[in-house]
Amino acid sequence: MTNRPIIQLTDAQKGDKQERAQINDARKESSHESTLEYPQFQELSYQYQPNAFFPAFPMAKCDQGYLCEVCGDEVTSIVESDLYLRYVLGQLDAEKLHLSPERHLRCNPVLSQYIDDERFDPVTVDSDFDKRVLDATFVSQQTERVSKAYRRLWQIAQSETPISLLEYPIDS
Repeated sequence: MTNRPIIQLTDAQKGDKQERAQINDARKESSHESTLEYPQFQELSYQYQPNAFFPAFPMAKCDQGYLCEVCGDEVTSIVESDLYLRYVLGQLDAEKLHLSPERHLRCNPVLSQYIDDERFDPVTVDSDFDKRVLDATFVSQQTERVSKAYRRLWQIAQSETPISLLEYPIDS
């Protein structure tokens, strides 16, 4: 399903390039059902068709960025991305990145509790997955691994030269 409006044009409108440009401009300006009137043509109406990623938002995914599936806010940076942290850790394949849900690191405290870095405020988990009640050896290994991946996110974000997506993951 596309996120473009459904437009019904008369034969006269189909051939008129100027009219198509006006329709495209109107598309960009409108986010909900609208009606456009043109004196030389019959009334033209269109309606936004929602897509699977943004059922209530007309903005294109590439214009808005990824929304957190927990809080609904935009994840604005790779260093706050649970999705990319999991990718760097090797928990996701590159082919699955665009299909996987995004979350802020803070919105996934079960994973982010293992980040030990001065740039990240510690989080706690009040459940059976709280690292304070888990095996100390496991917690130490997990903290080292997740913290290394978090530092890798910062390295990627601060790099002056592009880094291939395939080079993001850390060596386990």
